[in-house]
Amino acid sequence: MDYTCFIKLFIMIMAVLITGTSGLSRKWYVNLPIFIVCTVLETCLAWLFFPEYMFYPAVASLGILVLSWTWERIKPSGKARNTRPIRLPVESGFRDAHLEFYYHYSNFLVYGGAGSGKTKSIGKWLLSEYMRLGFAGFIYDFKDTDYTRTAYNLIKKHNYPHKFYYVSFDRPERSYRFNPLKVVKDRTELIQLMEDILLALLPKKEQQNEWVAGGLGILRGVAFRFWDEFPEYCTLPHILAFIMTASTRQLSLFLQQNLVSEMLAGAYLKAEGSEKTQASYLSTLCNNLATISQNEEIAYVLSGDDFDFNLIDPESPKMFAVSNNFSKNSVYAPVISMLMTISARQFSMQNRIPFVYFLDEMTTVNIKNFETLPSVLREYKAAFVLLTQSGAKLENLYGKLDRSSVEANFGNMFLGRTKDVEALKYYPLFFGKEEKERRSRSSGKSGASSNSSVTVSSQKEDIYQGKDFADLEPGEFIGSATRSNAGYFRAKLRMYDDKKEMPLPDVRVLEPGEVSRNFDRILEEVYGLFPCG
Repeated sequence: MDYTCFIKLFIMIMAVLITGTSGLSRKWYVNLPIFIVCTVLETCLAWLFFPEYMFYPAVASLGILVLSWTWERIKPSGKARNTRPIRLPVESGFRDAHLEFYYHYSNFLVYGGAGSGKTKSIGKWLLSEYMRLGFAGFIYDFKDTDYTRTAYNLIKKHNYPHKFYYVSFDRPERSYRFNPLKVVKDRTELIQLMEDILLALLPKKEQQNEWVAGGLGILRGVAFRFWDEFPEYCTLPHILAFIMTASTRQLSLFLQQNLVSEMLAGAYLKAEGSEKTQASYLSTLCNNLATISQNEEIAYVLSGDDFDFNLIDPESPKMFAVSNNFSKNSVYAPVISMLMTISARQFSMQNRIPFVYFLDEMTTVNIKNFETLPSVLREYKAAFVLLTQSGAKLENLYGKLDRSSVEANFGNMFLGRTKDVEALKYYPLFFGKEEKERRSRSSGKSGASSNSSVTVSSQKEDIYQGKDFADLEPGEFIGSATRSNAGYFRAKLRMYDDKKEMPLPDVRVLEPGEVSRNFDRILEEVYGLFPCG
């Protein structure tokens, strides 16, 4: 029996398989020459073995190549979510044209001093990517409306599927109006929220003491009665206006007319025999509330009804942006902290809308228990992008342990240029050590002869030194990533071009005095709730 034909056929089949799979490496400019060479060789081989079918193997190889290439891109695998990765364009320093991040909820932490380029080389690209992926979100915009304007311009570019609402307390005409307390579901959430507001207003070095605790009871009691009996007036401006304008006697009577309110304000009411004690509770509370209670712009924005503040409503997910002003940060920051807290409390297993918290210079806002949010909310499909100047600011706000907890929950970290001495000592610790070879040369002379020797030793040293971070260019970052095409990297990222962005439009035309008249209306409505006696 002649096996020659079968041997030739087997050889051709192997040649076809080798040629068809030769183009599956990473670089196309490597694949193409290899595929062409293999195709020519197998065609020559086919001409020797089966001249009448000499082009069949080449066609078969091309078919295998196309099918393999297609399968690599559609196959279900650990990178099933990789079909739409988050991408940052790279200018230099990295093997690929983009840094790619395949898991959308591993969180981004960006440290970079002034001029490091964290906004345009990372921040705005990430905002664009999350909007492209259709995430609802909460944007904290520290630099006026910088990110807000970018988000507005990205709506049309990415055909963004959700509504976009924005707030600027400095510019009421550029603000949608809403009542954040309207989405509070139960008394427990309301009571906790009042504590969050008051603690955010406390001076940094002031601890929660007896007087603060008593004042908190008043705030909780008044808020609960508004929520329980006067829902049409249950806004933060109404609650604060009532507390700030009511007399001690009026306040006591108001609280005593509701059993739960009376219980919440127990410390204040039980001190009724001591006017001095009651006055201390109330004055402590009023002193802390004064910074925001008298602000007409805040009252105007938070007493409207342009939209529902449930940002993860399955029927109507939203992107929300709130702007700050560094010159008025002490006034606006507590309110912004409250808004973020309210939004975070809306998450449940039933509401699993992909969501992103985008926090620019987030250390300018004190968010209670923030260290737990990135890990907890990940289970509810929420991602975090945190940008700030250094870890020292984070530690100064939340403490060393909470800083470590925050950093541990951010899978993607970018460290940009800084001159902070403490940061330069701390940053190398993120990347560990490696064995480095050291050579030392020694020479000596003995009589008329001389000799020299080379000693080779190895020791562990930091992969990066402090000076590596100090010498980074704008837009250049050293970082680490998870579920990405890069484990550790040092790359210069392309700058985001926002020069052609359309200005942020005004929401409404304000009549002269409209904001003040709104504040006066709130006061009149509050006066109508004062109890007689």
